[in-house]
Amino acid sequence: MKFHALVLATAVASLLVGCRTSQPRPVAPALPSGPVSEIPDYPEVDESFDVSAAVSVYPTLWVSQPLSLGLGKAGYKVVGATQAKSEPCVEPPDFIVEPLSFRHWAEPRREGKWLFTHLVIQVRRPVRVAVGETGLAPYEEPRVFQVYAKRNIGRAPESEAQYRQNVSAAVDNLMRVREFRKALEKSPAP
Repeated sequence: MKFHALVLATAVASLLVGCRTSQPRPVAPALPSGPVSEIPDYPEVDESFDVSAAVSVYPTLWVSQPLSLGLGKAGYKVVGATQAKSEPCVEPPDFIVEPLSFRHWAEPRREGKWLFTHLVIQVRRPVRVAVGETGLAPYEEPRVFQVYAKRNIGRAPESEAQYRQNVSAAVDNLMRVREFRKALEKSPAP
């Protein structure tokens, strides 16, 4: 009798509360349309720059390789961050370019997804120890530059290849920044 009462109570509870076997499907939010975030314009520079400087790109991030390629394409002599110990004389580069950070993000729109890249680098002269001292010789403060790139990648998910293409586009934009190019021109050290 107790068993029948338990079954009856369970059946009544199920009828009163209800039984749900399927969950409602979540509705995907509608993609926005309209403007995409803006980045600065990087027009072609119509002046020539002194590219006789030897530049070392520190391999701190993987973006150092596209940065080295971009500098070489612009005419700079790109030297390694280290030199072989068998070399009779170690020649320091004129400038050190160091990638500090990079970031990617996407903005989906109805028309397609926009991939953005932000690249931050610093330019400095090599630091030297003062002759007969243990401290550093006077040196110029490093200069920090940032550039952006954006492009529509359609509806495809972001991929490593697309990130690398956007980094290359950001490096191309960096070569159009007059102040960056001027920062790599040789001038008397302080």
